Amino acid sequence: MKKIAITGISLVTPLGLNKNENWNSIQSNISGITKAEGFRVKTEFQLYAGEIKSLINNKKDKWLQIFNLMMEDIKVTENITDDFIVDSGLSLGSAFLGMEAYKFFNFHTFINKIRQKWKFDCGININSNTCAAGNFALFNGANMIRSGYAKKVFCIGIDILSEYLFSGFYALRTISKGVSRPFCFGRDGLSLGEGGALIVLEDYEHAKKRGARFFCEYAGFGSSIDNSSLTGMDRSGRGIIKSFKRALESSNTSIDQIDLISAHGTGTKINDETEAKSIIEFFKKKTKITVFKSYTGHAMGASSIISGAFLCLSIKYGKVIKINNFFDPEFDLNYAEKNEDKRINFAVNNSFGFGGINSCLVLKGVNL
Repeated sequence: MKKIAITGISLVTPLGLNKNENWNSIQSNISGITKAEGFRVKTEFQLYAGEIKSLINNKKDKWLQIFNLMMEDIKVTENITDDFIVDSGLSLGSAFLGMEAYKFFNFHTFINKIRQKWKFDCGININSNTCAAGNFALFNGANMIRSGYAKKVFCIGIDILSEYLFSGFYALRTISKGVSRPFCFGRDGLSLGEGGALIVLEDYEHAKKRGARFFCEYAGFGSSIDNSSLTGMDRSGRGIIKSFKRALESSNTSIDQIDLISAHGTGTKINDETEAKSIIEFFKKKTKITVFKSYTGHAMGASSIISGAFLCLSIKYGKVIKINNFFDPEFDLNYAEKNEDKRINFAVNNSFGFGGINSCLVLKGVNL
C-alpha cells in the first residue's frame, strides 16, 4: 500500500488566520472561545462561542474567504505554486456547506467558484458526514492517491457559525451556559466554533523526490455507523470501539504504540461519557489525551480536520497541548493537564457525529 505523507498545513480559526498564528496561540494556551458578538439569538444565558472576530462583519462568502485564506497561506509557508495546485485533487468536508448568514446556497455555487480560481484538475470530492466530515475528507483524499487519481490532494474542512446553527443546537439543549469543560464533572454542553483547516496529503515518494517538508504520515483510518438515533451515539460505545479497532488494523498499529489521543471531547454529558468509557475499554494503557476543541470551540464538520491539523503540528514539533478550561475530571483518563515536550510516534484523532457516524484517524511520525 502506498505511503502517504502530510506535506502542508494551514488553519483559520478563532486563534488566528494562518498556521503560524494558530500554533503560537495554542502553545500559549490562549482560548478563542469568548462572548458571542455576531448573532441575535434569544437565550436565557450569555452565549459563548469560538468566533473569528475579524470576519464577524463578513456576511457574504465567509466560507470562501476562509478557503482562500488557507490556500494563500500554504502557498507561502510551503512554497507551493499555482501549477502544483492545478495538478492536485481536492477533498472537502463540511456539515453545513451552503448555510451563510440568513441564506442557503446550493453547494455547486461554492464548487464552481473554487474551480474558477484554483482548478484542481485531478478532481473534487465532497462529503457531509456531520461532525466527522473533516476526518472523512482525509480518508477520501488518501483513497484518491492510493487509487491513482492524484499524486497530492488538498484536504479541507470548513464550517461557519450562523443564527440557524445556534438556534438548532440551542433547541437540542446541547449548548453550554458558560464555556465547554470536556470530561469534567459539571460539564453542561458544547461551545460552538467556526473556521477551517487544510492538510495536504501527498504520495510519499513523490514528496520525497521534490524535497517537500514532512509534518507526519497519514497511517490509517477506521469508521462505523451506530444508526441508533438522529443526533446521538450508541451509548454502549460499540460503534466507537469498532472505529478504533478498524483504524489501528488499517495502519498496522498496536494499542501500545499510540502516544497521544486527540479526543472528540464536546463537553456534553452523554458524548463525553460514552467516549471516555470507550477509550478506557479499548486502550488498555493510559494513553495521554488532549482536546483541541477546548481552544477553538466545536466547528461542526471542520472540527476533526482542525484537530487533525493541530495533531500534525504536535507530532512534528513534539508538543502535547494541555486541555483548556479543565478541572474536576470525572473519568479515570490520562489527561494533558499541562503542556509537555514529548516525542509522539503515533497519535489518533477521534471524531463522532450525528447519526452515530464514528471515525478515528491514525497519524505517524516520519522516519519511524
